[in-house]
Amino acid sequence: MSNEFGHNLIDSNFLATSTCPAAGGTTSLTTWDLDRSTGQIPDNIGVSLKIDAAAEHTAGNLTLELLHGASSPPTTALGVQNVVAGGSAGSAETERFHRLPQDTLRYVRARVVSSSASDGDCTGVSVTAKLQF
Repeated sequence: MSNEFGHNLIDSNFLATSTCPAAGGTTSLTTWDLDRSTGQIPDNIGVSLKIDAAAEHTAGNLTLELLHGASSPPTTALGVQNVVAGGSAGSAETERFHRLPQDTLRYVRARVVSSSASDGDCTGVSVTAKLQF
């Protein structure tokens, strides 16, 4: 039997990797053009957001967000957030999959926001976003 609901198909054009922001900063990943002018997107498309383990993330929160919009760069939040809390031992690797709503607008991008200047310098930590079908 096929794994039709496994979201295992990944197009390399929809894979974005960057580093986390410095304390109190924001990092935006590549904007994706879903190339849809009319209609709704299929209900089996989603975005996987992953942040690597960060020993230097000793306080505060890193928030991974999805934005969408009719023009680029998108600025409207999709209401999808992953909050990665820091602690004395840093933060563990975190990966979450979020299905895109059918009314998602044409342009989509992920960003990472550091909650405060006391978060620690996580600029050596990778964050990855990938569109999966």
